[in-house]
Amino acid sequence: MKKITFYLLATALFIIFLGGTYYRATAPPPPVVVEDHIIINKSRNELYFYRDHKLYKKYCVATGKTDDLTPEGWHNIVTKFKDPMGGDKNKDNPFGPRWMGLKVPEHKNGLKYGIHGTNEPESIGKYASGGCIRMNNDEVKEIYEKVEINTPVIIYKEIFAKK
Repeated sequence: MKKITFYLLATALFIIFLGGTYYRATAPPPPVVVEDHIIINKSRNELYFYRDHKLYKKYCVATGKTDDLTPEGWHNIVTKFKDPMGGDKNKDNPFGPRWMGLKVPEHKNGLKYGIHGTNEPESIGKYASGGCIRMNNDEVKEIYEKVEINTPVIIYKEIFAKK
């Protein structure tokens, strides 16, 4: 009788342990309330800029040539540069007139991946970059003035997107 009780108790504890672990692993993260943030949908090559909890503007962008190049997840703007490499005066400048660098796990300084302008405006709306998010030069100037350091940037790929 003691042996059966022990096995029943051990089985019950095991089920409770597994159930608790499963719940913790699948529970959604707590809600984050931020007034300004950027969402980038890689499936649609669109950037959504939210101000004061409302969609301010939607922009067409270019993302990575392959699915793995533009890093998905929650990031933050950690650097901002005006006229990197000569801005749009330098026709060979791939970054255009503005750079907003992202803090990603492998590159926390904001110098590897960013939201920036381009000297290839025909690439906007396509999968064309080495991982950065390219914007039209006039549009990146517009958003640059409104985005602060530490603005959250959420990058994701929509599974069932219609193009």
